Amino acid sequence: MKNAYIRIILLYILMQKGDVRMKNDRQNTKMLKGIKAKLLKILLPCIAIAIISIIVISYMASKKIIVQEAKNLLRAESKMNAKELETWTTGILNTLDMLQNTLETVPMDEETEKTYLATTVNMNQDFPNGVYIGDDHGKYIDMSGWVPDADYGITERDWYKEGLTHKSFAFGTPYRDADTGEFIVSATTLLKTSNGAKTVAAADVFLNYASKMVSDIKVMDDGYAFLVDKNSHTILAHKDQKLVAQTISSDSKDSYVKAVADKIDKKNGKVQNVTVGNTVYYVEVEPITGTDWVLVSNVKESTVLEDLKGLQTRIILILVLAMVIIGFLIERIVHIVVEPIKTLTKDIGKITDGDFTVNVQTKGQDEVAAMGNGMQKFIGTMRNTIGTIFSISGQLNQQAENSSSVSEILYRSAITQSTSMKELNSTVEELANSVTEVAENTTSLAMIVSETDQIGHNAS
Repeated sequence: MKNAYIRIILLYILMQKGDVRMKNDRQNTKMLKGIKAKLLKILLPCIAIAIISIIVISYMASKKIIVQEAKNLLRAESKMNAKELETWTTGILNTLDMLQNTLETVPMDEETEKTYLATTVNMNQDFPNGVYIGDDHGKYIDMSGWVPDADYGITERDWYKEGLTHKSFAFGTPYRDADTGEFIVSATTLLKTSNGAKTVAAADVFLNYASKMVSDIKVMDDGYAFLVDKNSHTILAHKDQKLVAQTISSDSKDSYVKAVADKIDKKNGKVQNVTVGNTVYYVEVEPITGTDWVLVSNVKESTVLEDLKGLQTRIILILVLAMVIIGFLIERIVHIVVEPIKTLTKDIGKITDGDFTVNVQTKGQDEVAAMGNGMQKFIGTMRNTIGTIFSISGQLNQQAENSSSVSEILYRSAITQSTSMKELNSTVEELANSVTEVAENTTSLAMIVSETDQIGHNAS
């Protein structure tokens, strides 16, 4: 009976452990899946954010550097082109200054002056009409063959007024020639004379060379430049001939020209940004030394950033490829890290089900290996404990069997004693009956004796 009771208890415990094992298996599966997925969910976004941040920062830094280098290149090209124009204007002014020196230092009468001025005609292709002079006394000498009208007022002419303010040859305000339609600028100067007259020497310089030079300028392969008189804001040279001679102002029809109008007078040594619609231009305004002209050079920002856009596309492709490779590597690393935990968890599940025959295999010297070694020690301890429990259980079982035999002997003795007691009880009952009969007989005898004694008294 007792053995059966123990077996029932053990069976119940095993059934409970079986239920726990099934629950643990489901929980362990969810847990393992959850750990790996959780690590990937944390690591992949963090790495993606880090890589994207690095690439964005690198892109912005590259863009800043490229833009700065482009502006430096624009400034350098603008200065170089301005120097070419300066070389041209300086060459003309130096030639004219030598003529001025001759006119001022060599004594000449009017005829000699005419002869000398005649040598200046076709001397230079830029001022083919040579040098002409006029004074406030009405003298006018022009050996190009042009004869002024009778009412031609010398002192009222712009070239004469400009010349009065110059001590050496300098350019005035450009204008369009009425006969040729070409742009001309008068180079004028006040001559030192001995007759007390205010004499001005002038030369009409054609801007054909400057116009061709400016029209041929290509800034960074895609940009262009144009020449502007700073005083009148008149365009002197432009690749678009329709804009030549137009005045730059806020009323200009050309959107870019209109936008750049307020930049002409701002020379701060920096490349300026001009936005026209959705297009951004980098603009450099470079003055031409010895003149009131400025060379306006520009290039589109999209041209500057064209190579950067190609780099951006390549960076995006590299980013995607890097994310795929890094994602795969992280998945493998997480798998390698989680796999020992998964194996250890399975072993722990077997142990919780009562299987202490498991041997926990560990590698390395990390925390997981330490935990595995600890579990192996625990298994050894539990094996010894279970062995001791089984030994004690055997002893208890043997004692239980011995107690059962003793109980059976005692039971049989009790039955024998019970039978004897029944027989003794019957004997005692018969004895009581006999005693009762004797008592009754004794009572009867006593009554007879009493009666006899009474009869004896009566007889005496």
